[in-house]
Amino acid sequence: MKKLLIAISLIALTGAGCTVSTNTDTPPTKTPPASTTAFNASVTFSIGESMTFQDGMKLTLTAINDSRCPSGVQCIWAGELSPVFMFYDVDKSSQEVILGTMRTPSVTVKNYVVTLTSATTEKATITVSKK
Repeated sequence: MKKLLIAISLIALTGAGCTVSTNTDTPPTKTPPASTTAFNASVTFSIGESMTFQDGMKLTLTAINDSRCPSGVQCIWAGELSPVFMFYDVDKSSQEVILGTMRTPSVTVKNYVVTLTSATTEKATITVSKK
């Protein structure tokens, strides 16, 4: 009886009967290196997309406002597409930047010039240059 108790105690202490499963078939995933966007290059954003530029400045397209006159309606002004970006400077400050296909195709923010080259209701293409 003592031998049986000792055997049961040893099994409980060593974890015998427990199974630990590890998956060795899948290699660990690596985070891809952060890519940066070049200045003076045409860059197309989808709504919600962010891009970081060579010096660490980041832009995110948050929305595209559409004030264009609907077909079949007589309007005083034709309207425009207006991409709305959040600008994050390298010093972590941020500000909203609104461009427009008609009124504001280019904006200067700090030491950057952001120029709208085209826009649809879902995408905006810009170029960013440093002053």
